[in-house]
Amino acid sequence: MTRYIIDAYAWIAYLEGGNPKAKDIIETRENELVTPILVYAEVISKVQRKGMDYRIASEAILSNSTIAYINVELASKAALFHAETRQKVRDFSLPDAFVLATARELNGRILTGDMHFKDFKEAVMI
Repeated sequence: MTRYIIDAYAWIAYLEGGNPKAKDIIETRENELVTPILVYAEVISKVQRKGMDYRIASEAILSNSTIAYINVELASKAALFHAETRQKVRDFSLPDAFVLATARELNGRILTGDMHFKDFKEAVMI
């Protein structure tokens, strides 16, 4: 079993049906999928803006993954990763830092196509 932290990029790719690697990983029942709560919010916002049905996105996320919530410890780690990474990558976002902090906290891999993650060992690029 592999634990994957699913980034917004990967959820959108899966929901749009255009990425076989995302589909394979998300639909393999032996994988443990985790979605940080900020990623959930990002996906719902993005699908709504694209004119897609946010309820379908919500159901896909909630039925296929566990939601990882924020606590003070995780927020502190994410903030420190964000501050450190922003010195090298100017547009590295705070939600991306939460994805990274969640992956490190849960010893998981990050499923993403977001190039901000390409140099992190935790990333599985789609």
